[in-house]
Amino acid sequence: MSERERQNILLVDNDLISTAFHELQTSLTSIKSFAEILLDDIGDMDIELQKKYLSIINEESEKLSYLISSIFDLQKIDAGKMLRKKERLSHGKKSTNL
Repeated sequence: MSERERQNILLVDNDLISTAFHELQTSLTSIKSFAEILLDDIGDMDIELQKKYLSIINEESEKLSYLISSIFDLQKIDAGKMLRKKERLSHGKKSTNL
């Protein structure tokens, strides 16, 4: 592998890490914010609104779980323990190729 190829891989890896951490932070912020709203308004909030907020918390938790699993898979790939396969990951507006 040439030096240029190594540099390109490092740039892609750094971009992927940056994107992953941004996505993790976004999901965590959503979970925390909606949980705080629910806690602050216990007993006063409409049940349908509570369900909506809990659904958002659940969806963001699933996204976090998926992202964390993907990061562990990438770590295994980098360690040579797993074959790298090309697939498209899509969350919201951003898509990333592995």
